[in-house]
Order: sequence, then structure tokens, then C-alpha cells
Amino acid sequence: MKQAATAAAPEAVESGDDWSKAIATQGGGVAATIAELRRKRGPRGPQQKPRKIATALRLDAEALARWRASGRGWQTRAAALLAKYAP
Repeated sequence: MKQAATAAAPEAVESGDDWSKAIATQGGGVAATIAELRRKRGPRGPQQKPRKIATALRLDAEALARWRASGRGWQTRAAALLAKYAP
């Protein structure tokens, strides 16, 4: 099995795949691989509370088109404007 994996590696490099961040493990299944990755990366930190809530807001097509046309971050800017004028 190792020969097949070794033979495939040059083809992958030739195809332009980036293997520079690949992690080689000794095998042993998924549980062993996850345990090894945790040892290498350290423990996972505490989870953050979600700061935003997904919701649906009905806007007319023209208003939405203008917001989207304003570029990246349009949702953040729209949320700030809504917060400013909220009752």
C-alpha cells in the first residue's frame, strides 16, 4: 500500500497540488490521526458565543442591489445602519 501512495505523490506534484502543509501520520485509523493532530496543534480553546443571529429580512430588489453594489462588507454596514435607527 505504501508503494501506491509513494507512486501517486509525483503525479500530484506535477498536477500543481500544494503538499507543503500536508501532515503525514503513522496510520491507525481516524481516531489515531485526530489524536496525533491534537498533540501537534495543542488543545482547542473555548468556544466564542455567536455575536450575530441569522434572520430573514425582506427588501425590495433595488435596495438590495444598491447594498450589494456598495462592495464587500455591505451586510455589516446595513446592520450598523439598522442598529443606528432602531427604536
